[in-house]
Amino acid sequence: MEVEQTYKQYIKDTVKLFEASGPDALEFAAHLYHYEGRIAEITPPETILRDPQASNNLISIGELSQIARSVSTGFFFSLSLLNNYLVFSFVAAYIPYLSSENTRVLDLYRKDFTGLKEPMERWEFCIQSTAKFFKFGLGSMYERSPNRYRSRQKNSQVLNNMSLAVGYPERLLNPSVINFYYEDYTIFIKDFFQNLQDSIRSAGRQMEMRLIDPMPESDWMDVLSTDSITYIHEANKIVIPPHLLNPPLFHRNYPMAMLYGSMGVQIAHEMLRAVDSVGLSWNSRGQLAERTVYTNRSLDNLRGMADCIASATMDLAIEKDAVVDRTAPDTASEVDAVRQTYQSICSDVTLQQEDIERTCNPSLMNKPRLEAVLSQLPEFSQVFSCSQESRHFPHRLCAQLH
Repeated sequence: MEVEQTYKQYIKDTVKLFEASGPDALEFAAHLYHYEGRIAEITPPETILRDPQASNNLISIGELSQIARSVSTGFFFSLSLLNNYLVFSFVAAYIPYLSSENTRVLDLYRKDFTGLKEPMERWEFCIQSTAKFFKFGLGSMYERSPNRYRSRQKNSQVLNNMSLAVGYPERLLNPSVINFYYEDYTIFIKDFFQNLQDSIRSAGRQMEMRLIDPMPESDWMDVLSTDSITYIHEANKIVIPPHLLNPPLFHRNYPMAMLYGSMGVQIAHEMLRAVDSVGLSWNSRGQLAERTVYTNRSLDNLRGMADCIASATMDLAIEKDAVVDRTAPDTASEVDAVRQTYQSICSDVTLQQEDIERTCNPSLMNKPRLEAVLSQLPEFSQVFSCSQESRHFPHRLCAQLH
């Protein structure tokens, strides 16, 4: 109920920015929340959305109406409701880029919804906005620096045997390629909002070109600017962003145990994504493939491991059973990824944000995830002499993982 009231208040305050009266804004917020609630009602569950075979299908209006029979299709295609939904979505997308008088509404909503005490600093917002549209160019400039090139060479020597994409390929470091990539962008020196509008249009044209005439790196170049190592099914490639090849995650003088415990665990986890319940739907050429008897057997084995992990983790009473069950496939994958060592990542988040992560994230939160994984690693208990009373002692091992 608190989340509902917070969101309705945000809608109401946003609409009032555009001179809607109080009663009208209140009515608009109620109708829009109800409309979005019905959208959520017909949205397939996460298990379906993550399944390439189930989610990459066209469905008819009739089939859509069968998903949520309590909601008529006429309701969704009501011109007034659909118009209100689209207009508000458009306004909400642009509010972060408006003046501080308008962004106060968004700041208040974020504070109430996520517990964020202070809004993002202006300099950080500007960097984030620039990186959103020019991430490829900024990353290429960063890696072309002489120090980065020498560091990249040394880092690549360590990771080369893993057949990974470590940083940017040489072709993407060519200034002529970057200039061509951004040739449609126009920079207006004293007009921030005009820059934003032009960048959105140019990004749309870029997306069209990547579909019509993709570059060799189109499938995976976007993840070069993310903050995690990522496996791309379409390219059958593990990509390591160049900025991760720095302390505290990586240094050429780190002991091997530290390298395995930081980047090694992440790489192993992403490698396993090639053969998890989603990865089995793709072939080695990055194409969706028909499921075979072998695929179905593998899926059965994965489900068996996930069920065992879920049951064993529930015995630990470290998280709600529903959350443990939903995240069990990822936890089972993590057990294999942390076979040699483990990684503990501390984060300082508000209670509201933690609740959002626990509800929406396909993985357990850091501490429960670590405890669930360590409970399946007798090697850890032996090395660190864990007592039988310890949570980390393997009281119930899943045979399929050993």
